[in-house]
Amino acid sequence: MTSRQIPGLINTVRFPLQEVIAWAERNGAVNPYWFVNTVCYAIAYAGFLGDIDTVYMQGVDYVNYIKYNEAENGQARECTTHWLSFLAGLGIKIKIIPTSFLCARNKFLAAEGIQYYGYHEQPDIVQSKGLGQWNVQS
Repeated sequence: MTSRQIPGLINTVRFPLQEVIAWAERNGAVNPYWFVNTVCYAIAYAGFLGDIDTVYMQGVDYVNYIKYNEAENGQARECTTHWLSFLAGLGIKIKIIPTSFLCARNKFLAAEGIQYYGYHEQPDIVQSKGLGQWNVQS
């Protein structure tokens, strides 16, 4: 998929940007024009296609592994979470692998020293069977 059909290349398909933006606007997207990388286009396109109930995220961490807490690409993490949140608001389940840094998912793995805001007694976080499924036990 490309930004335009390329004559002579039989396998190119134009990304339906106008159509995706119109779909996002119709469904109440806060910012339907925000695309900073391929991941954001792919997430929005998945929602646009419809007929999906779950989006699985793996390998989209946006982390500089030398300095773990620095995003590798300016707005990429924010834009990705924007589109994931938009799809979640439409009722599509979002599953992020537990080891991912996306949405600080990896912090739930060890939960050592993690303090949950507003909890005097910190809850125990226990992973259930399945990708990205968690139970909170207080």
